[in-house]
Amino acid sequence: MKTSIAKTIMLDGSRAVAEAVRLAEPSLVAAYPITPQTHIVETLSRWQAAGQTNYEYVRADSESAAAAMVLGAAAMGEVAYTATSSQGLLHMVETLYNAGGLELPFVMTLANRSVSAPINIWNDLSDAMAIRDTGLIMLFAESNQEALDQHIIAFRLAKELSQPVVVNLDGFLLTHTSEAVCVPSAKLVKDFLQVNRTKHNQHLDTAHPNTIGHLFMPEDFQSRRQNLQRKLVGALPIIEHIYQDYYKKIDTAGLTNYTTTNTGHLEYYGPQHANTVLITLGSIAGTIKDALDDFNKKTKKPVALLRLKTLRPLPISNLQTILKHKKYLAVLDRALSVGACPPLAADIAAALNGQSLVSLVGGLGGKDIERSDISTMIKLARAGKYGPHFI
Repeated sequence: MKTSIAKTIMLDGSRAVAEAVRLAEPSLVAAYPITPQTHIVETLSRWQAAGQTNYEYVRADSESAAAAMVLGAAAMGEVAYTATSSQGLLHMVETLYNAGGLELPFVMTLANRSVSAPINIWNDLSDAMAIRDTGLIMLFAESNQEALDQHIIAFRLAKELSQPVVVNLDGFLLTHTSEAVCVPSAKLVKDFLQVNRTKHNQHLDTAHPNTIGHLFMPEDFQSRRQNLQRKLVGALPIIEHIYQDYYKKIDTAGLTNYTTTNTGHLEYYGPQHANTVLITLGSIAGTIKDALDDFNKKTKKPVALLRLKTLRPLPISNLQTILKHKKYLAVLDRALSVGACPPLAADIAAALNGQSLVSLVGGLGGKDIERSDISTMIKLARAGKYGPHFI
């Protein structure tokens, strides 16, 4: 049975994330500032300095150092948090591969921003797409409310799965804009997170010394990576269960509704009989929803939206079930794989076993995608030429 939430207040995305982290009570927050995530960690720092929280706060001297600190805390069995963006994320990549491969859990916020060059500080998903193969669980938020919810869920996922989790929210579009956010009480969050952490035989303990990250010979390395692949694919039902548990125990349904078409892995928005579907990630879904609401009132050939919430692990069977009878599919990427198929389109195409789709690219470096552009996307989807087409 759901219990009432503590308060509904106007928050920008960064403050909503900071509220979620505070409620999750990590042992360590370690970070290095970079736009547009800086005021997430500034807020967490102020709270710690004022004695309002119990976590240790460390301002690292680089993003690489921050990643190493949370990795070290995870190796000791502690709950840790960090945040970054863009070039800062790239400084962390070596450590993120280690964290994923060693199955050492922490939670990270990625305030999505373009990757230079040319230099640009505005939003796209270039940074997120650079870490798809690290072994991190990757969640994507559409709104400030969902960003808060996903961060609380991420701490539960990290604990139960013993795997690092990154929550993506669009830089500036979410981090710096305000909307009504339901903030659950500390007791509700504590009860939701009160689960036993997966036992892990690699925690550092001075009483029982051991080695983490030792050399694997060729005959052992592939089997270890294969086990990691099995683990992440096997995490899909666990992620779904934790989402369901969250919305049963913590009632944010006034702004975030969990239904059969809005699950832990994806949201399908629009008529079930629509034979044209646009597929994407993140806050651009809100613009598409508004455009489709108007578009579908004026046509007998409606269009739907499929928004992925979980990119890693990729919910392949869910995608196949929902899209198998759809005639026209178009995938909107806000990132490039230069010289090849755009990354999200490549993932979806592989998941659908040859079902045809159209690749669209837009929003790079913060370029506006307006409602009028949605009509162009629909026309391109129905034209059936793969692309990629730049919007």
